[in-house]
This record gives sequence, structure tokens and C-alpha cells, in this order.
Amino acid sequence: AKNAILLVDLTNQLVAEGKDSVTALKEACPIRLRPVLMTSLTVIFTMLPAAVGLGAGSDANAPLAVAVIGGMISSTILTLIIVPVAYSYLAEANQKLPAVQQKGEAQAQQWLQAGQTGLNRQLHKHGHLYQPLLKRIAFAWQRGVQGVSALWSRLAIQKWAYRMFNGQKADRATIETPKQKE
Repeated sequence: AKNAILLVDLTNQLVAEGKDSVTALKEACPIRLRPVLMTSLTVIFTMLPAAVGLGAGSDANAPLAVAVIGGMISSTILTLIIVPVAYSYLAEANQKLPAVQQKGEAQAQQWLQAGQTGLNRQLHKHGHLYQPLLKRIAFAWQRGVQGVSALWSRLAIQKWAYRMFNGQKADRATIETPKQKE
């Protein structure tokens, strides 16, 4: 994972210097190839004796060593092949993105203006019908909030009473049970 991060970071630095993504990848991959291979091969070769079963207690560590070797091989392949390919595809899509965003923003502005215009027309034309309804909704909302708070306080009181009643029963049961057993 670190190797892939370093490869992408170097590529981003080259892109920031003004190179296009393909040229930056062609330049960054050979630079990072040697360190990636050195670190991966070091881990793989140090795990080989444990994976083969050489040395004391290697039977217990063999499965772990095989898993580490497999992970390093797959990580190296991902770093050297898959990450550059994915980076090039994402860089290409990212170049097309501003045009798509601008088109989408313009269309969203048109829809918003059309919606506001239509809503304003409806309110102007039928405003006398909406005013009583809006007042009723506001009144119901206010009553609803007050009703919910009253209901909540009633439920809290009932919950407290239930706990008190059951708590006393539970205390009596635990106290009386040892006496009955003796």
C-alpha cells in the first residue's frame, strides 16, 4: 500500500509541474520500480525459510509466512500494474469532468428558475386558497409539538413509576429467595 501511495504521489507531483498524466506515469513508474521491487523482494525472501519449513518452530509459522508472501506478491502486482492503469483512466475521466459539471450546473439553474417561476405563478394566481391552508399547517405543527412534549412527559412519568414498582418487586424477590432456600 505504501508503494502505491508513493507512486501516485510522485505522479501527482509531476502533473503539478505541468506534465500530462500519461507522461507523468511514464516518468514516475520507472523511478519507483526499483524501490518497490527491493522492499517487496526483501519481505518475500525473508519469509521463504519460514514458508518452506526450515528451522525450529517453523511448522507453526509456515501458514503465516505463506500468507505474507502471497500478500506481498499481490500488492506488488497491484502497485506496478493496476494502480498506473487505474490512475490513467481516472485522470482521463477527470479531464472530461469540468465540461460535464458545467453542463449539469447550467441545466440545474434552468430547472431551478423554471420551478421558481412556476411556483410564483401558482402562488400569485391561487394565493387566497393557500393562505388558510398554511395557517392551519402552522397551527397543527405548533399543537403537534406541544402534544408530543406533553405525551413525552406522561410517558416519562409512567416509565419512572414502572421502574419504581418493578424495582421494589425485584429487590423483595432477591431478598426473600435466600431465606426460602435455607
